[in-house]
Amino acid sequence: MSLPDHTLFRTPGAPDEQGAGTIFFEHHANGALKVRGAATVAALEAAIASELLDGVTDLTIEAKCALPALPANADRLSALTRVCIASSAFVDWSSLYRLKRVERLIVDKDVSALGDGIAAMRGLRRFESDRAKKLVGLPNDFASLALERANVAAPLVDALVTATGAMPSFLIASRAELGVELADDALTVGARSKLGARWTGTSQADVLRHLRDSGRLAAITRVFLDAGSELAAWPTDVPLPSVRYLRVKSPELREWSSVLALESIEVLSLEGSAGGVLDGLSRLPRLREFHVRSKGLDALPADLPEAPSLEEVVVPAPLRAGLAPFEEARRARRVTRALARFEAWLAEHVPHYLAGLAPGRTDFVDAEVTLGRPLPRELRALYAWRDGDRRDDGRFVFWRSFASLTDALARGAELGAMARAGEWKEGGVQPPAVWAERWFPVLRWDNGWHLVVDLSGSWRGPAGQVIDVWMKDDDRVVRAPDLATYLEALVDALAHGVTTDGDVALRVQPTSARGYPIRKTVRDTP
Repeated sequence: MSLPDHTLFRTPGAPDEQGAGTIFFEHHANGALKVRGAATVAALEAAIASELLDGVTDLTIEAKCALPALPANADRLSALTRVCIASSAFVDWSSLYRLKRVERLIVDKDVSALGDGIAAMRGLRRFESDRAKKLVGLPNDFASLALERANVAAPLVDALVTATGAMPSFLIASRAELGVELADDALTVGARSKLGARWTGTSQADVLRHLRDSGRLAAITRVFLDAGSELAAWPTDVPLPSVRYLRVKSPELREWSSVLALESIEVLSLEGSAGGVLDGLSRLPRLREFHVRSKGLDALPADLPEAPSLEEVVVPAPLRAGLAPFEEARRARRVTRALARFEAWLAEHVPHYLAGLAPGRTDFVDAEVTLGRPLPRELRALYAWRDGDRRDDGRFVFWRSFASLTDALARGAELGAMARAGEWKEGGVQPPAVWAERWFPVLRWDNGWHLVVDLSGSWRGPAGQVIDVWMKDDDRVVRAPDLATYLEALVDALAHGVTTDGDVALRVQPTSARGYPIRKTVRDTP
């Protein structure tokens, strides 16, 4: 049986004309039931028994209603989730406490006292009494409720804490009091409210431990440490196994090692006044993004380049000069990934050629002594993969062989000496870009055709750019801004069907980097 929208019930024998006190409840089709006037327990019991109220989700006992209790069959209202009691005539609270499915209880207007036994409402999650100005006390078992939200006047809580000697759990679950808030998959730790400031003995770390014990932190993926947070360190006994995003605005946080123990973090953002000395990013195996929008950070983390998965760093202008080591490390990781793809292609199409490559190097000390400077990370990644071709038949990429690190250093030194001796003079003058001192020949062919990594940044280009160099010709062609981009373009070309002559990828010439190739000649000053 259903009800039309806005149905009024009158007490038995009431005249057709609506008189004062005759309407005892008002039911709306949206599930809201308001009990008012001269309603009786027997009349409400009969209405519930008629099945007309089975869909009620919201029950209000209005302020001037004479109803003293809910009928014994009130638990038939299985859809009921919200109850508001505003009448001082309602005295049998145990009749309400039987409704274990109710999630939200509002005590309003004229209510002055609640009976004990409220802990029986196991489904109760929210309690609101901010408009119950006459309320003089809370049930003795109120502190045992596992509420998610509660609005209770400070004097009532003071009396409860004094009586029970314990902090009510509703305070430990509400940002409105102690500055900790849960919303969906997010956890926010901020400033205490004026109400919460009364309980200085309960720290925010204690709040987090309470939430941990309740199991309510297991699904948290975002954490916000706002200004006003009291945490100088994240409590080490409160793990957040699912957290992915951490935003810190609090200047109080200084023990970063405790925060970086949350190893599932993928995005770390510093804002507001957050800062201090931050080291240890390399301990975050899944960190992909690091954003700094705060002026409080003393310097970039020293181990920023070692963060294994970090791909994006955004920092304010004063810190950008310190990004060079990170950018180099990121390019080296790209080189490693591109070489893994290249090796897979070689294993499938020309396995005999892959078998002809020398094992990778693990020691670069002697090479760096010869070079006179640290070997760039991209070249370290290249030679840690394979140390050149054990064959010397010029059949690696585009007819050229892959020089070992020792051979590359020797060939570079030889060409540098020849350039200084003026071996390529024309009309008594040697063109400036015959060979630059810091060109490192990775691929070579005996006719003088080399692929070099430019360690100095010729023609105002970036250090590390990749250049085709013809010693017997005028061509100088910049192929890519760095070795990582060159290798990525190479394996992309192979993946898109650029094949071989039956041996190896002789005719693959990567040109997919945006803005490349850039053509130069020996007469352009490097």
